[in-house]
Amino acid sequence: MIQDATQQGVQKIVVALGGSGTTDAGIGLLGALGVKFYDDQGNELPPTVPSLAKVEKYNDAAVSLHDIQLVACADVDSPLTGPTGAVQMFGPQKGVDDQQESLEKAFYHFADVLDPTEHGQGAGDGAAGGMGFALRVLGAEHMSGFDFIANDINLPSRVAQTDFVVTGEGRLDTQSIHGKVPVRMAELAQKAGKPCFAIVGTQELDLATARQYGLTSVFPIVDRPMTLAQAIANGKENLARTAARVGAMAASVDGGK
Repeated sequence: MIQDATQQGVQKIVVALGGSGTTDAGIGLLGALGVKFYDDQGNELPPTVPSLAKVEKYNDAAVSLHDIQLVACADVDSPLTGPTGAVQMFGPQKGVDDQQESLEKAFYHFADVLDPTEHGQGAGDGAAGGMGFALRVLGAEHMSGFDFIANDINLPSRVAQTDFVVTGEGRLDTQSIHGKVPVRMAELAQKAGKPCFAIVGTQELDLATARQYGLTSVFPIVDRPMTLAQAIANGKENLARTAARVGAMAASVDGGK
């Protein structure tokens, strides 16, 4: 898609990173844009995960993004590697299990070769399985996806005019505090002096920690014993019941309005 946009004369490309099913350090994206990878014998490597640990040289001469303003909007501030990186924090939810240690080592190696100065430790490098890293290597400007949207729709002003804020997420956990929307909304509400309630599918982040980031309270929508299949099938009804309870509570706090 980036390649096609450049061929059509686009001068600015904003890539929204988040919710991906990949953990490849962005090597697939780089390969699609024309970057070539080589092992220590000078053999060309395919732009796939097994090549990450073998890359010793690369050539980006074929990449034609020099006149393009490239912006990478990430939903997290995680680096490429480490405890909060693409493999260790986000990999398990994408199927990275028994190969986590070897994949992390491959990511470290790949980062050292392509990014000898920062070694993949830029904020947002770990977004979308490492595509944030790949885009930064190509010269992209990194920014928070939340900030990008909030500025575009003048969200701070809207929050200032509300009585309270309702946000939500499938699972509120430690990932949420690394720049994801619910916590960023809560921080915005806190600055405006507004209560902020999160309606979530699953709550793993304890309330005390959530409140430190501006959330007034958290409401999981699963309010009775049920299987995951039942929770998914009845998501709409569960959400409606929880929203009604939140609304009733907010109304009582606000004098019954």
